[in-house]
Amino acid sequence: MSCLAVQENVSKLRLVVFCALSLILKIFSDYEFNTDS
Repeated sequence: MSCLAVQENVSKLRLVVFCALSLILKIFSDYEFNTDS
């Protein structure tokens, strides 16, 4: 396993985590908004 490969995987993982967090935040915000109204 080369350093470059590890770096690539970390970048992909970071992207996936970022997307997941954004999605969760969006859903949570929508849910909060719906329960308030």
